[in-house]
Amino acid sequence: MGQREALALFEDSKKQGHFFCFMADEQWICFCCACGCGFFRNEKGNKVQDPCDKSPFIESTDTDACTLCGACLDVCAWEARSIDSGAMIVESEKCYGCSACQQTCPVDAIAMVAR
Repeated sequence: MGQREALALFEDSKKQGHFFCFMADEQWICFCCACGCGFFRNEKGNKVQDPCDKSPFIESTDTDACTLCGACLDVCAWEARSIDSGAMIVESEKCYGCSACQQTCPVDAIAMVAR
């Protein structure tokens, strides 16, 4: 794949709400996933908030369509999602807009919208 093709794919993914971030003086690209890599953890292994810029997108969950299956909980590296008393709870201030939750939702109850 050539550079133009790669950049076209990158731009198309951004339009769809997927979050990619150039890191370390643009030496590498973070495709923001659920791993919560070492870059986002302190020396004790705990997740660190605000280590990088947030996406211009944020999740929007259709709570009527959500089946509370929990798939999105497992992939949220930012621990922005939880289920409490039979309801999906999203802490918007924690959401980085990476779209991992949207990509894993089996019933398409999550959309990425402009922040």
